Order: sequence, then structure tokens, then C-alpha cells
Amino acid sequence: MKNLNLLPFLLLLAQPVFSQAEFAPPGAEWYFKSTSGYTTEQFSYSGFSHLQYAGDTVFDGLTCKKICATLYRFENAQPLPCGQNAIFHFIYQRADSIFEFAPGPAPRSRFLFRNNYAIGDIVYAQGGFELSVQSIDTLDFNGRPVRRFHIGNGSLQPIICYDLFGPENGLFSNDPWELIADDGDVDLRCYQDAAFPQINVSNDPCDAVLSPAKPYFKIHLSPNPTRDELVIFIEASPFREMQLTIYDAAGHFVLEDRAVNYTWKKIPVAHLSPGVYYCVLRDGNSTFHQKFIKN
Repeated sequence: MKNLNLLPFLLLLAQPVFSQAEFAPPGAEWYFKSTSGYTTEQFSYSGFSHLQYAGDTVFDGLTCKKICATLYRFENAQPLPCGQNAIFHFIYQRADSIFEFAPGPAPRSRFLFRNNYAIGDIVYAQGGFELSVQSIDTLDFNGRPVRRFHIGNGSLQPIICYDLFGPENGLFSNDPWELIADDGDVDLRCYQDAAFPQINVSNDPCDAVLSPAKPYFKIHLSPNPTRDELVIFIEASPFREMQLTIYDAAGHFVLEDRAVNYTWKKIPVAHLSPGVYYCVLRDGNSTFHQKFIKN
């Protein structure tokens, strides 16, 4: 991992050397850690994703940079090649603003972010809600200054955006309500381009394919003892559909819920006689028991 030093000063004014810098130059590549769950489900983004500048293309006179996004899963650590299950994004730059272009019958452009901000710049403002650039610091990557912009409103956790790398949590988002390009489910690991040697901005190796979390299951009943209702809390990874059955102390059936796919549920118990009862949860492979007392 390359050395990374935080310079102890804030840039109060945007310096000309940074203005309108080219974003995603030839050879640009990004490595992102995908999600925090790391499950073995086929639909999960478990491992890392790789974004790469793949040349230019033109749509009705608009020149766009083609960004190929590929996904590596830990099951086999093999990439999903561009043109198959990978996704192409098309971006273009106007001054210091970066846009994503969506071709098709109704082509449209979406503002993603800027790669040049000054402290106090309003990034988003609507209905009394406002995000602005709170601070700017400069990181030194082997003699190359990279500015880091902290965007927020003083109370929310700031969104981080770099002038060279783009947003820390992803260039593209599938969520239409995102205020700037900031996926939220990924974390930037590494970046490089033709004129910029690969650097690591996190503690993870660039192309590390992480192992899945160990499965676990927990059930908690509250209040216990109870009088009127029982709340069942379930913590599980991976989460799966289960069947809930409640028996009394003699083993007599009391209640059944065949499709338990919640993290918590209220069960009315006021009609039950005082005594000891057992909650039994089954998922087809395992069975979990928990006792509660009805007063």
C-alpha cells in the first residue's frame, strides 16, 4: 500500500491548477468493496467491483466515456465480463460537472457530481433541506495532491468526494433519489490511470475477494414474563423464511405462523392461560426453541 499523508490545512479557495480537470482520463480504473454483508446468495454483490474506462463513444454528437462495471464474486473469484452480465455506463464532462448519459428511445442526462468545489458551495437545496461543502482537505499520494470534499449539513454524516476519484461510495447509483452519485453500498479501495500509479485508499487489497460471514441465528422474546402480548425478535444471517409454532408446557399446539419472514412480530397472548409456553422456529434444516412465561 502506498503512503498516504493528510496535509494539515484547508483550501479556502479553488486553485486554478485544479479547475476543470479531466475526470476519468485514459487508463482510469476503480476498485470498490461491494456491500457489507458478503453472503453466498447469487444476487449479492459479494466481493469487489471493478470500473474501467473502456474508450469513447458518440451519441448524436455527444462524446461520452464508456465505463465498464464488472463484478467479482467470492464463490469463484471470476469476473463477469463486459458485454455479458456487466454494465456499461456513459459519462461526459461539462466544465467541472460530470454527467451520466442514458441512451435509448428517450435519452436523458443525469448530473452526478463536480470534481471542483469551494467551501460553502451549495450542492443540493430543496424544501429547506440543504447540502453544502463543509470543508476541503488535500491528500498527498506520492507527490500528487488529491482534494477531498466533505459535503453535508453539519448534522448528517458527510458525503466524501474526491476531485480525481469521484465519490467515495460509488460513481453510479441505482437509486433515483440520490443527491449526488453516491451508491452507499460500496467503498473505494484503489484507483489508477495512465498517468497515476495504482494507489490504495483503504486497508483492503484492491482485488480482495472476501469470505462470507458465518451464519448465525438469534431469537429474543420480550417482555418475558408477559401478560398481554409477546414480541419476537429474530436476528439471522442469511435471513430465511421460517415457521413459528407455539406449544404449551404439555406439548399442546397453541399457534402457528407458516411464513415467518420478519425481524420482529407482536403475538397477542392475553387469551392464554397463565403458565409456561415454548416458541419453536423451523427453517427446514434447523429448529430453535425459546421459552416464555404467561402471567
